[in-house]
Amino acid sequence: MSRKTKFTPEEKEQAVIDYLEGNKSRTQICEELCISSRTIQDWALIYNKHGIAGFSRKIRNRSYSKEFKMKVVEEYIRGEGSSIDLGIKYGIPSGLLRSRVRMYNANRELKDYYRMDVQTA
Repeated sequence: MSRKTKFTPEEKEQAVIDYLEGNKSRTQICEELCISSRTIQDWALIYNKHGIAGFSRKIRNRSYSKEFKMKVVEEYIRGEGSSIDLGIKYGIPSGLLRSRVRMYNANRELKDYYRMDVQTA
């Protein structure tokens, strides 16, 4: 299954520039693009740290060990950073981190995930 992004990196960059430079309000941008205010904030933080390269399309899922997942979730729970801050620190999407925190709080096990490379004949 391929990933399809709703916005190109250039569209995200323009939205962030409009937001950061005050060309448009956050509300206006969010309404125009049908995104949440959290999304534009996430984009702005990603853009400030990585530039437009931070919006590049990911080709495949990354593999994370159970220990790594627990480490990041526990840092979040201890208040050592927001989901956005920790996402940028560890190079993971903040939404993925929030999802793992919900799993952890629901007493669901965070399992190892190792992407399998499947070769076709």
